[in-house]
Amino acid sequence: MSRLRRLELAVSAPWLLGRALRSYRRAERLGAPGLDFARFGRRTGINLLLRGDPGGPALLLTPVNIVRYWEFSFAWEALAGRGGRCLDVASPRLFSIRVASSRNGVHVRMINPDGQDACVTRRFARRLNLTQLAVEALPVEELDDRRYDLIWSISVLEHIAGDRGDTEAIRRLYGALAPGGRLIVIDTARQGLLGRFGSAPAADSGGTLSALHAAGFRPARLLAEREGHRFIEGLKPQS
Repeated sequence: MSRLRRLELAVSAPWLLGRALRSYRRAERLGAPGLDFARFGRRTGINLLLRGDPGGPALLLTPVNIVRYWEFSFAWEALAGRGGRCLDVASPRLFSIRVASSRNGVHVRMINPDGQDACVTRRFARRLNLTQLAVEALPVEELDDRRYDLIWSISVLEHIAGDRGDTEAIRRLYGALAPGGRLIVIDTARQGLLGRFGSAPAADSGGTLSALHAAGFRPARLLAEREGHRFIEGLKPQS
């Protein structure tokens, strides 16, 4: 980091932090979802900053992207009480960092086709001593034959390229689950305020449900729909 950049950060950080805290307190008064992730993100940002990581200040000032509050809150509730071998398919990194930091007996493997993003997440995990979080630059198409008790993917599968990209990805995730395993998918619907924020066209979640059924998930169901996000669950039969 250059001397000029450090000076700019030193001058602007107090104002930006104060603004962020005012927004957070207002959201808290309104009972907005996902604020526990904002608190966790800021604590993580402070830890990274104290360890000299350049990603610390950004996480401290903006711990959660606005479109993630709904997603993180629901996914966290849906995964409560579950552990074991977990696979995260390219979800925003803060979610798996919190899972690995907060839940005993959980081992998370996170795959991400974006090598640069995976490198940053791996660096965060190393700085935070999260030995139970393994990060790999890997597309879902190249998954090996390891099996998982729980898989989640937050607003990723609907953006896989190709007419059948998400369908093929779901088939691979079905194969990666152990019998009795659970898949949680959050996709972005076409309607709704937050559904308009994506840079790529979102798939219809009816197609996601159909893909889960076709892959063999029983049951596959829509758990909820909030602000343009659809929360979908698939269970792999025991036999």
